[in-house]
Amino acid sequence: MILFFLILVGMSSIPFAEDGSIFGMRQLTPFFAYDLIPGPQVCSPLETLPPLQDSFLGTFVPHFLVLIVLYVTLSAFLLLAVARNVKRDPSVYEVYSPGQGLAFVLYLNALVLGFFRWMIPNITGPPPYHVEFKPLAASTAEVTFLAIGLWLFAIFGLALLRNREQVRRRIRQHGAAASGWWAAMWPSPYLFAGALVSGAAILAMIRYKVEEYGNWNMPVGMVEAGFFALWLARDFEYLQWMNLRKGRRPLVAGLLYLIIFYVCVSASMVGFDLYKPATAPYRAILVPSAAFGLDAFNWTAAGKLWMGALLFLVMETFVFVWLQRRELGKLANPVAGN
Repeated sequence: MILFFLILVGMSSIPFAEDGSIFGMRQLTPFFAYDLIPGPQVCSPLETLPPLQDSFLGTFVPHFLVLIVLYVTLSAFLLLAVARNVKRDPSVYEVYSPGQGLAFVLYLNALVLGFFRWMIPNITGPPPYHVEFKPLAASTAEVTFLAIGLWLFAIFGLALLRNREQVRRRIRQHGAAASGWWAAMWPSPYLFAGALVSGAAILAMIRYKVEEYGNWNMPVGMVEAGFFALWLARDFEYLQWMNLRKGRRPLVAGLLYLIIFYVCVSASMVGFDLYKPATAPYRAILVPSAAFGLDAFNWTAAGKLWMGALLFLVMETFVFVWLQRRELGKLANPVAGN
């Protein structure tokens, strides 16, 4: 996760034109030390922050203080992982507990939300360029944050998946409780709860930072956050079920099948001409990302269809919960399973 954050900081530091980014994280990268070397400095038309200051939640904060807080918090997460595993057998290493991992993901999401600049540069004309900053649309902001959160929660979900040996160990320790319905929902509760908390934080920041919603409103944002949470829950229930099945590399097979599924579904939708705004609720049943881009007009015109698509996603998730419950039962009673 820490490596992913560093990659995110590096990617968000890629400049528009000569310098600057809508992510106010350029100065958080270690490479910013190069900017401190005395020498000829070229003033970028996109640089909107005072020298050596960062903007967090709209408040100017000294860059030195930001670095200290980041280094201390990230070091604390690292030390926490080391302390958890220093006396453990290598076969049962676990970087974080599920709750600690969720806290780290939410922390990274908070950093992205806090340092975001909520503007996009519009560059026109030949050099010297004319740069005009425009407010970021509410719909674009939510989709951007959900896309970033998707990668964070995907890594978190993969870290939560349990293999057959881990499940057998839990069954020996906890008995029937480790093979019941609640156990069969793993890892959905953490992913679903984390996605909802992130979605609520995104909507709160949009309400605080964005003045003009355009053809978008808060109910639409809630629906998009709901699709995001159920998408994670459904796909990781499937991957967890696949990881419990017998096979040489069941998780790799599950990921390949999932990729093939999305490729085939996308190709079929092209063949049946389903890539139209009116058919978006039907696409969202299988590919929930179709809900990203929903606007107030489509929500008003087809609200029942969108709620039906959400219900179908819930049903699909519980199908994989039921399948995982069967695999857990076989592991708990190997004689009956055979």
